[in-house]
Amino acid sequence: MKIGVKNKPKTFVDDNDVHVTIPYVRGRLHSKKKFRYGFFEAMIKLPKGKNLWPAFWLTGAASWPPEIDIFEAYSDESKKYNHGPYKRIKIKPNLHYGKVEDNNKEEYGARCIPVWKAEDRFTHYACLWEADRIEIYYDGQLAFKCTDLTILKWFNMGHNWMTLIISNNLAGGRWTADEAYMEVKDLKVWKK
Repeated sequence: MKIGVKNKPKTFVDDNDVHVTIPYVRGRLHSKKKFRYGFFEAMIKLPKGKNLWPAFWLTGAASWPPEIDIFEAYSDESKKYNHGPYKRIKIKPNLHYGKVEDNNKEEYGARCIPVWKAEDRFTHYACLWEADRIEIYYDGQLAFKCTDLTILKWFNMGHNWMTLIISNNLAGGRWTADEAYMEVKDLKVWKK
């Protein structure tokens, strides 16, 4: 399956006959099913292009945070995710937790992870989420692990069921993104 971004403007008419032009279409798959613990995996070829923000993640079904980013990837004007020295690699897992309304939302992230030619081949991305740990794997290698019970409590609360999202989003703001498609195959979920 391909999830795409197109730069072709789309015009819509709202209820008041006002024409609204939206310059981008973003691709996104969102599960209707809610998950509490499990193993989530997919083979993904990242889109080629500049200023893209593809992601494979779990987010709270009823609130945000929590969020488990299996990966977020950022291309820039270079059109690459693995450009130059390691400081330029822009593929990484993250955890978001806390409460926005209490102004204590936190992010617990790993360093950027090198993924060889992520836009030229299918890479295996996976996440194991259990009560005592969250582990993220890239091509079978452990890329990120959280066993901190203070952080994990935010993911283990009774109301924090998650939905699965795969998206090919724009980095937004002042940037113009290339037309691009992210390819996804073998998306699988094993729930506990």
